[in-house]
Amino acid sequence: MKKKHEKIALTILLIWVLYNIIVLLKTGFIGDDAYNSQIVGSSIQKGVSVNQAIMTEVQAWTKEQGRFTALGWYMSYGTYCVTQNPIIVKSVNILLILSGVTLFYFFSKRETGSQLLALLACFTLPILFQFRQWHDPILFFTFLIPTCFALIIGALVLFQKYLDNGRTRYLVAASVIHLLALQIYEITLFLFILFIAIAIARGRKLINAIVVSLPFTLASLSLIGASLIIRHSAKEGTTPQALYSGTELNLHVGKFIHALIIQVYSTFPLSFFFFNTAHLKSLYQPIDLIALALFWAGTAYLIHQIGRGKTDLKYKSWMICGSIMLIIPAALSSVSGHQAEIIQAGPGFGYITVYMQYFGLAAIAVGTLYLIVIKIKPRHLTLLAITLSGALTVMAGLNLGLNRAVALNTNATFKYPSELLKAALHKGLLSEIPDRALLIRAMQVPSDYTTFYTPHTGKVYDVCEITDPAAYAAGISKIEISAKSKRSSLGIEVIELGNQSAWISSYNISIKTGDNGRVFLSRINRIIQSTGPQKPLQVIVSEVKMYDLRSDTIKLYEFNERPIDFMKILSIQTLDISKIKPLDDDFYKAGEVEVVWSGGIFQKEGNAQSNVRWSSGNFTLKLYNLSDQPKSASISMELATPGANAPHLVINVNGETEELKLNSALQKTIKNIRLQPGITEILFKSDSLPIPNGDPRKIVFGVYNLNITHQ
Repeated sequence: MKKKHEKIALTILLIWVLYNIIVLLKTGFIGDDAYNSQIVGSSIQKGVSVNQAIMTEVQAWTKEQGRFTALGWYMSYGTYCVTQNPIIVKSVNILLILSGVTLFYFFSKRETGSQLLALLACFTLPILFQFRQWHDPILFFTFLIPTCFALIIGALVLFQKYLDNGRTRYLVAASVIHLLALQIYEITLFLFILFIAIAIARGRKLINAIVVSLPFTLASLSLIGASLIIRHSAKEGTTPQALYSGTELNLHVGKFIHALIIQVYSTFPLSFFFFNTAHLKSLYQPIDLIALALFWAGTAYLIHQIGRGKTDLKYKSWMICGSIMLIIPAALSSVSGHQAEIIQAGPGFGYITVYMQYFGLAAIAVGTLYLIVIKIKPRHLTLLAITLSGALTVMAGLNLGLNRAVALNTNATFKYPSELLKAALHKGLLSEIPDRALLIRAMQVPSDYTTFYTPHTGKVYDVCEITDPAAYAAGISKIEISAKSKRSSLGIEVIELGNQSAWISSYNISIKTGDNGRVFLSRINRIIQSTGPQKPLQVIVSEVKMYDLRSDTIKLYEFNERPIDFMKILSIQTLDISKIKPLDDDFYKAGEVEVVWSGGIFQKEGNAQSNVRWSSGNFTLKLYNLSDQPKSASISMELATPGANAPHLVINVNGETEELKLNSALQKTIKNIRLQPGITEILFKSDSLPIPNGDPRKIVFGVYNLNITHQ
């Protein structure tokens, strides 16, 4: 292939890869990135510089876990210190992915002597790139793994050049780049074997190959040894670094093999597609047909040309390198502290090292394909090329549609709340709240944290997590209480806050598009809470400020004649804005019976008409009768499990029990009970195992459409 034609082919390749990952620009900061991007606010709250915060992090990880990843921390936190714009950060990630693919092409071309094999391997990579909302190396973790791979493969290309022409400058450059990779993430420590492998492939004896690879081997083994020594001598502590289990070794053979199979399988095309437990619907665009048709034609041409060549290519060392890229990262993840997570997540999921595994599998798969097509008779070659490329195209289309759906599905949790709150803060919704005031929030997503607020307001708030009893009690203890009264026999406490600077906030967004949303803010007049543990039952307010995203305005609602319960606003925070009722509705008025969920039960999903709360097995439904008179209550709900198992459930109300065997069909149950003033508890107990669907909540069954009426 001529140089001009090669440049055109590479341009088409990069456009194809870009087409598959461009959806990243439509996402926000996901997972760890959403927290790490708040480094500026975090350092302001701690009263230290960003550099001091990073150095503290680096020193702690080094001393307590033997992790020499200073460059990784500076790369991540440094990025968010410069910008918190997701588009900029995602653009850098895309450039690094494209760089890695380009370098892999040159590595593969030099190793095989074939531009066609190298191109075909790189064109298949987007089929292997599978987005998952669980430890995904492309969707989040900033650009950690793409950077590591680009550096490692870049060092390999330079080392290839050194081996081929003996110029020392290539060896020096490769050693420096390799050393940078070692300072970012530990997985790179064990890839020095690649350098030995490509040295042997060039006719070097084993001893000579080891000697010529010493700059890479010594650097890796030195850091591995230092890490083991530090971890062996480190004292156990209570810091996040000391308690982090991800770097622990899990040497149970059976569990290691189990995790390894899952991790390796996650590399294969459509492995996540067949285990899409969230049942996301693939998203397509009309232009996809053109892109996929061109991919079909292009890969068919490459396969046909490879088969016609009948050249004895140097594919063995390439496939060996591919095997190393596939197995070593997978094995290290499977023996690490993430072993249990991999097993719990189940088939279709893979830890972040799967990114490097993608490139390894591409080399193995295309190398194997080469061995097949060179043996095919010319009259059958065209049909085989069309058939194989057709199969690749189908896989590419299915993967493209699901990747797009997975990426955009994260926006409801990460991007949309962040953008809504940022807009409200810039409009001045919190401008009247003084520094160090108490702000009560239901912190359900990363942008709910005060470290997100601080860079936009210039203030530090004492943000109180309302759904965590310990955090709530700690927050309430920070303010002066004007008056307090107890109804000890009822387990209820009334707190009058008077003019204290205590506030509460909530919001709703358009979950599908994020183009509509409202943020609510109120000064608190009174809190009615349970005692032991303290949990708010009602938060009484007389006015509500509301920021509207579409109009970019703030409006004040007053309820002086009959104050409302802000807990009602908080209770529907997870609902789409189209599902919520207007503020003047009776729904927001303070009632006489309040409900508290505790134990293994999670936030409500759905809307007022159709909703579910998932349970991990055991929880308690507490009903608080705030009046001084008994009430008759009717409680209706539907129970079911989304899994194939049939969990056993016991419901206990006032000493009376009911036993149920659940399945996928909704079973309706109704309880008619007498609510005495104070607390009435309904206990739900199940000893069944959670469904193996990758959900970290360990779901056993769901409570659907709970409805309580009383008189």
